[in-house]
Amino acid sequence: KSMARPRKLTAVNKKHFTEEERAQRQAEEEILNGFTEIDIDDIPPFLDERGEREWFRIVPLLDELPISELDRTQVAQYCYFVSIYERCIEDIEERGLIVDDRQNPSFAMMINTSKEIKSISNAMGLTINSRMKLVAPKAAETEAEDPFMEMMND
Repeated sequence: KSMARPRKLTAVNKKHFTEEERAQRQAEEEILNGFTEIDIDDIPPFLDERGEREWFRIVPLLDELPISELDRTQVAQYCYFVSIYERCIEDIEERGLIVDDRQNPSFAMMINTSKEIKSISNAMGLTINSRMKLVAPKAAETEAEDPFMEMMND
């Protein structure tokens, strides 16, 4: 079975759209900004103190991205994994990389957790690269549509 690729925002899609297709897609994407925002005070019950701290840090910043209450589970998972990551680091600092002549199990867990954090971060636009994919094409598109610049380039 092949899985369909996730739909890309128009700004990041390299496909050449007609003006009509572009307008349709942008209208659809505008709807993303109309979804209910995540309620910062409704903290997922499974988050520990570290996870809650990350929740209160990250949720206000998400207002700048098209993330909504529908993404709540993914945001909560991100906060949960950040908590695990921090606990792994703390354990490694306390007990070292080698425990009983073997690699500290917290080290492997830290590596796996960092992969989950990276995956969720990329999916939600929390990394510089994923945000640049959202912003850079829009800036280039605006520049290309500037009639004055087009006249200067002729």
